[in-house]
Amino acid sequence: MIKSGVYMIKNLVNGKCYIGSTYDFVDRFRKHRYCLRNNKHHSKILQSSWSKYGENYFVFGIIEFVESIDNLTIVEQKWMDHYTPEYNILKFAKSSKGFKHSQETKDLIREMNLGDKNPRYGIKSSKNVSRKSRYKRVGVNSVLKPVIRISKDGSVKEYDSITMAARDLGVERLGGIQKVLYGRGKSYKGFIFRFKSVS
Repeated sequence: MIKSGVYMIKNLVNGKCYIGSTYDFVDRFRKHRYCLRNNKHHSKILQSSWSKYGENYFVFGIIEFVESIDNLTIVEQKWMDHYTPEYNILKFAKSSKGFKHSQETKDLIREMNLGDKNPRYGIKSSKNVSRKSRYKRVGVNSVLKPVIRISKDGSVKEYDSITMAARDLGVERLGGIQKVLYGRGKSYKGFIFRFKSVS
């Protein structure tokens, strides 16, 4: 199971975002959410926006799974160039592989995982937990892959994800759109959907 790749934290009000890469999505999202909820996030711009709009107006999503950890920084930079994220402090991707945390950071991480502060506290789970349920548990809303919607008259509308397209159509379930995207249906609600190619 691939746990590494590139992700986005997106503000649904103003469309601004944060792009990052990780070796483990679930762990990384949990750490972001903990820091944001406790006003300790390293990106002061993202923290300020989170505090202003509230948690319900942010979506955590996966942009791309990356099998080879050696390619992680390259793929992250590709998406940073594509989205130009406003909440990132650094405008260039860099790997933290081999990076050593300060004692202060280690203490903060330890504090995050103690007792009832840990989101997994008191939860027993089987070893065969699916990736989908693990992501749902930490609040990952969708795989963020750009989607285009084509209407009968040929007009095109672009979305950052399947979830965004579904919200615009006023539907809660993504299945109809996904069937079209993956070639199992011709149209949904009178529209054709395609993944937008990103170079």
